[in-house]
Amino acid sequence: MKQQKKQSGKGKKLLFFFFVLWTGILFGLTIKRYAFVNRLEKEMMLLFADSSLESKKEFSLLTAGPGRLKEWKMEKYFEEAEEMIQAKEEKKETKKEPDFDIVLFDNGTSDITSANTRVTEGERDRLETVKDDLEGRLAGNRKIIAKLKKAYSRSYLLKKFYITDSSTSIDNRIFQVKKLLTMKLSLKKEKKPQILILHTHGASEAFIDSKKGKEDSIIGVGSRLAEILSKKYGYQVIHDKTEYDRIGGEIDRNKAYNMSLEGARRILKKYPSIQIVIDLHRDGVGNHVKRTTIVDGKRTAQVMFFNGLSRNSSGNIAYLKNPNLQANLAFSLQLKIACMQHFENFAKPIYLKGYRYNMHLRKRYTLIELGNENNTVTEAKNAAAPLALAIHEVLSKK
Repeated sequence: MKQQKKQSGKGKKLLFFFFVLWTGILFGLTIKRYAFVNRLEKEMMLLFADSSLESKKEFSLLTAGPGRLKEWKMEKYFEEAEEMIQAKEEKKETKKEPDFDIVLFDNGTSDITSANTRVTEGERDRLETVKDDLEGRLAGNRKIIAKLKKAYSRSYLLKKFYITDSSTSIDNRIFQVKKLLTMKLSLKKEKKPQILILHTHGASEAFIDSKKGKEDSIIGVGSRLAEILSKKYGYQVIHDKTEYDRIGGEIDRNKAYNMSLEGARRILKKYPSIQIVIDLHRDGVGNHVKRTTIVDGKRTAQVMFFNGLSRNSSGNIAYLKNPNLQANLAFSLQLKIACMQHFENFAKPIYLKGYRYNMHLRKRYTLIELGNENNTVTEAKNAAAPLALAIHEVLSKK
């Protein structure tokens, strides 16, 4: 009898042991699954953080269901996503990175001050000639600019200088006309790099007659622009030829802005003297329209300055904060006006869209669409000279 009770007691203990063991295993699996789902949600946020989704609401629909990601928690999660992006800057997966290709364009002189003086005097003479030749044709542009500077009208500014995409909306507090026109964006030249040119879509943006290789794509246009800014105007320029949309040997435009963000941060950390960032693109129009103008007797591709407003049709996008937004807008507007003052039809209206496009990195950050897929390589490279002139004028304005 005692033996039976003893065996029964052992059985109960053994049963209790297995109960605790299986409970622990199930609890561990639940925690592991919870952590996996949490990580998956955050990875999805990284994927869509700067993508083409129109709003956070659309993102919440993608993750709707039994998961814990709900609309009311979106702000917290996107803040965590921003932190994850910054953390990944320090710990990257090498096999998924583009091959970095960076060139420094030195202006070729140790005495930058005297070199810049010569350039400025020569350029002043050239500009006088251009003004004489285009006096009549530029009258319309000058009239539009004069009216804007006299009235400081926001409605006139938006009508004559911008195209607003349906994905965004206008915040009147940001579009203060006088402030955009008069913001000082000039800088004193130094012996250190001050301008960075990069290409978020360098691998996928070529021209109608492009041959294989970077120099016949938008990257080649960037090389021409860097050369002119360096040799003619005396700036120290870093040209980043990295194809940020080529990942693992394949074109992947979805993650290109995340990749170029990491690349730009790396360069700006190494060269903190850089104050101007130009993300140079080639536009895609999806038809057979070729947009050109004539500059100095040459058929030249048109340019379009582009701004991300970090704002959708409902209001500001909280996870895409940009403390430099107003300065970004001032920079592109002053560049557009500089083009209008010297060239009849070179710069199209500035395009406004909802996302950020890495423009928070610097005050003087601009995204430029130069030509489209129907332009030739020659037409695109011809645009580098007038664009460099406009950039120099804004940066040297007193």
